[in-house]
Amino acid sequence: MTLNRAFRLRTVAAEGMLIDTRGGVARLDKVFRLSPAAAWLWEKAYGLDFSESDLVAWLCEEYDVSRQDAENDVRDLLADWKKYGIVQ
Repeated sequence: MTLNRAFRLRTVAAEGMLIDTRGGVARLDKVFRLSPAAAWLWEKAYGLDFSESDLVAWLCEEYDVSRQDAENDVRDLLADWKKYGIVQ
């Protein structure tokens, strides 16, 4: 899967925010707040073709988290990203 390049990661008040820029205009009704780990994953995956297992492995390498917790978190994150068209 890949990230939808219409979304841009921006930092607003020290928070990672994904902003939908389809049509060349920032759609402020389509803004998603990301946890620091989710923002880190976005930056790591941007421009790459990746799998769910890649995201899990990256989380386990970067953070002190069990594989099971990483799998659960990535599953939830991808469900949201798929729901809103953030991943393709």
